[in-house]
Amino acid sequence: MNRSGGTNQNTKQMLSNSTVIKSKWKIQGKIGQGAFGETYSAVDLHSSEDVAIKVEKLDNKKMVLKLEVIALKKLQGCPYVVRYLHSGRQDDFNFLVMERLGENLADLRKRTPRYNGSFSMNTTVRLGIQMIESLEGVHKLGYIHRDVKPSNFVMGKAKNKRGRAYLIDFGLARKYRLPSGEIRPPRKSAGFRGTARYASINSHHSKELGRRDDIWSVFYVLVEFALGCLPWRKIKDKEQIGELKERFTNADLVKDLPLEYKLFMEELQKMGYADEPDYDYFKKLLMDIYKRQGCSEEEPYDWNTKEKAQMPPSREVSSIMDDAIITTGRNQTTANDERGYSSKPTPTTTTNTTTKLNARIENGENYYNLFNPNEAKSVDRRNTPKPNSDNEVSDKKKGCHCCIM
Repeated sequence: MNRSGGTNQNTKQMLSNSTVIKSKWKIQGKIGQGAFGETYSAVDLHSSEDVAIKVEKLDNKKMVLKLEVIALKKLQGCPYVVRYLHSGRQDDFNFLVMERLGENLADLRKRTPRYNGSFSMNTTVRLGIQMIESLEGVHKLGYIHRDVKPSNFVMGKAKNKRGRAYLIDFGLARKYRLPSGEIRPPRKSAGFRGTARYASINSHHSKELGRRDDIWSVFYVLVEFALGCLPWRKIKDKEQIGELKERFTNADLVKDLPLEYKLFMEELQKMGYADEPDYDYFKKLLMDIYKRQGCSEEEPYDWNTKEKAQMPPSREVSSIMDDAIITTGRNQTTANDERGYSSKPTPTTTTNTTTKLNARIENGENYYNLFNPNEAKSVDRRNTPKPNSDNEVSDKKKGCHCCIM
């Protein structure tokens, strides 16, 4: 399975479905793949328990799984982290056995009934509070995650865990404290770490990442959940994404969202590398939205609802990616496209994307002001392309949906 959730039929599995690991776990099927390993569903032959198993070839240049095992063992004191069960070596691969969880938030958002791929505010703030709680627990144990994104939060599967998001994939996790308890001094150049769409601007600048940067990623995730997309969604080059983040991470990015989003962002902007996030403050901001909008724990998450939201009239705007005419509704977009950058239809050209964006911004055009044109023709929605995959970009790997169904 690739990062978008689709199975890559051209990739040969490392393990066959008849493989039995340590005479205990029988492989049932492949459920995920990263740059350095694969994840399988398996069953415990002794207890009949469903588990997830990550495997990595011994001849890999980077032995990532060993580092993940070390981090995961240290983090078992956090109740919102996937449960470690066992690890070891067999034949020509290392393996990690974990509890089997449900679907990840990226896949759940893709199949939400809401027409533009967004989550309701009820679902968004509930998940946001859980994400912050998970990271708070990880940080308290001395680690930062460094790859916070929707696909690394997975909903519980067991009856006592349903309705709760759990943090997975610690291949990029790093200790931020020295044995003395002091914060590790930042390196002059730490390189890019994370997934480009959600990584903090500091990561794009190759700065050392701290606790604040995990929360920055939560902020971008929450904006995406609420609006349906981020301005740089269709851009694949991480340098261009970094430029767009610097231009758009301001009040305009959250102007159509509750005020608490702006306060959330402003608090992050004040923080330095070594600063500890005020987790209670961030959770309170989300809880204020929750209370004011009359949200309830009794309401189902969006993926558990069947009724689709009513679509607004279609409008023509041009894409931030390629100037092709796309279909969108007022203050919203289809799940396939970005919010419009120009109020007038323009022909498709082969002009460099960054050059066009820079020219428009220099001419005073504002991404969000241009999104709602006064005059726009309706477009037949039947010609709208189907939603694309997330096209997430990771520094170290192309992604692994571990512990998912």
